[in-house]
Amino acid sequence: NLAGLEASRALQRHRGEANFLNNLGHAYRNLGEGKESISHYHAALRISRKIGDMQSEGGYLGNLGNAYYDLGQMDNAIKHYELGLAISRKVGDRKSESGSLSNLGLVYDSLGQMNRAIEYYHASLVIASEIGDRQGEGVTLGNLGILYANLGQIEHAINYYIDALEIAQSVGDRYSEANCLGNLGRAYRDLGKIEESLDYLQDALTISLDHGSRYVESTSLSNLGLVYMALNQTEKAVECYQNALQISYSINARQVECLTLHHLGYAYHVLGQNAQAITCYQNALTISQQLGNRCVEADILTSWGKLDKDLGDLTEASYLWEIARQIYNDISSPKVIKVNKWLEELER
Repeated sequence: NLAGLEASRALQRHRGEANFLNNLGHAYRNLGEGKESISHYHAALRISRKIGDMQSEGGYLGNLGNAYYDLGQMDNAIKHYELGLAISRKVGDRKSESGSLSNLGLVYDSLGQMNRAIEYYHASLVIASEIGDRQGEGVTLGNLGILYANLGQIEHAINYYIDALEIAQSVGDRYSEANCLGNLGRAYRDLGKIEESLDYLQDALTISLDHGSRYVESTSLSNLGLVYMALNQTEKAVECYQNALQISYSINARQVECLTLHHLGYAYHVLGQNAQAITCYQNALTISQQLGNRCVEADILTSWGKLDKDLGDLTEASYLWEIARQIYNDISSPKVIKVNKWLEELER
């Protein structure tokens, strides 16, 4: 890409120069170097605007949205996705329109605005189905699975994951395949089906290692930690979490870092290492608030409240659970039922 970039500049082939800059942006994003990827995407965007290449401009805006999403900068992600959506509609690029809608759904899901996310996902699916974009359809189905898993509708989520997995395998999209396998592993773990969960997660980890996907590798390791916790192999779980954290740090995957810190905090709680648990919860809470992920924020507060209760600090536990209850109410999460029950027990 660097040689091609230099040649394009020397020959003043601006469209080629922008394309090579965009490819370098992809390369840096895959390496977890978000700021470098953003710099190259912006350079490509400036050229596309200068030469009036609106089709490419829309694509570069979408890539910028992805990079900002990776960094947890949701406002910037929304801004660039919406700009890309407007251009795709203007030039009649329905595939890009569908992708932008799906990406917006993912952001609003992360922000806990589930109903809005569902609207974007379904709008994306309609277009993908109409134009025969199987890969785009699969990605959006997988995103819908994540949304329903967050709502506690695990069986519903699994149906979406399976449909997405079949599409990923049929079109040879190994990255999406690994993602789907990892999501299925997490879902089956939530249902208590540990053997199935372990099989799916190990398959996801194998693909991520084969294809150099550090992001999927980190999420797979984090989810494997959850399985080992279910098997009461806490030390093994801690090892998985620490490996996942190391990767998430290196690629600046803040959402994975946040979730893994939360899980690691609970593992330390189980081991009786309460100071380490509190440090993990504090760090995870800070990141969740920076990312605007309200569902995860409430989950962390819930776990922290459990620790305080076990330590005999019922006042602090009640305080944390009250905040979690308010958040769950705000985002219409069924997890509020569980927190209500715990608060009632504390009052008694």
